[in-house]
Amino acid sequence: MTVRIGVNGHDPVLYFLSTLGILERRLAAIGEDVQWVSYSPGPRAPWLLGDTLDIVGCGQTPIIRAHAEGVDAAYLASSPNRPCQGALLVRKEGSVHSPKDLRGARVAFPSAAWAALLVIGTLDIAGLTLHDIVPMESDFSEDLNLLLSGEIDAAPVLGPRLVEAEETGKVRHLLPTDDVVCNRHLFTTQRRFIDERPEILVEVFAAMELANLWVTSDFTRAAEQRAAESRYDADHWGGNADSWEKILRRMPWHTASIDSAFIDEQQRYANLLKHADEIDRAANERSHFVPELAWLVREGVRRAHVEFANNNEIVPASLL
Repeated sequence: MTVRIGVNGHDPVLYFLSTLGILERRLAAIGEDVQWVSYSPGPRAPWLLGDTLDIVGCGQTPIIRAHAEGVDAAYLASSPNRPCQGALLVRKEGSVHSPKDLRGARVAFPSAAWAALLVIGTLDIAGLTLHDIVPMESDFSEDLNLLLSGEIDAAPVLGPRLVEAEETGKVRHLLPTDDVVCNRHLFTTQRRFIDERPEILVEVFAAMELANLWVTSDFTRAAEQRAAESRYDADHWGGNADSWEKILRRMPWHTASIDSAFIDEQQRYANLLKHADEIDRAANERSHFVPELAWLVREGVRRAHVEFANNNEIVPASLL
């Protein structure tokens, strides 16, 4: 069987895994192989399951949107929370000092992505909704320049662009991100794939964890590779080797299982998006939760760490 896995610049773990040959070797050992499928834009990832992809990564907002439209996208696993990977920024010398000051403000964000959840959650803290601001659709690429020039009043900024924004000394985080929402990257598949191919999922989880270990074993090497990448909408994410290294060091690198508490959190976010009229209905997020997957994730992670402890050369030098 060929396992089709989506790869896109928004997905750090699957991006690195697609370049290292780790999963190819693991699947070959059980008579399977992998096809890495590039796709764009990132927020539409869950809709590609079935006809185009078997496994894909996505943010917390896209999967909620997909569920609202009836897409079969089960929660597989996730990164840990990444509160330092993205933030809602305002000008240091601007007029926005707290969430309540966002009333009437021009806020740029992509409505289909996790950034929308950060904006809506921040507004909710002040009892505001999207109807109280001037939303401006964004693809992230020019938001810092627009913010510094005063053409917008606030914007979520992610990845290496966040590092570069902070280093101007002219912006600040409106609130700590994890005071508002969590920021996990999720992995998803159809329920049928879980039922039919659990042995493949264990190998995928093990390979993902080995990719995490590869990154943390040499952040400089990983950052240089990512900064040199020209595929997968690389220009959209910006950054150079220095800013990529700084953001990679901020992020937790581990393959985490999905638990009941996280599903409750996702349901709260689905309700927030529905209240903000960003989705027509809030689906039952628990109906896409498969508790027994936790055992497969833990087994894959266990195998990865055992292998790494016994041989810390994750990728043979001849393949780099």
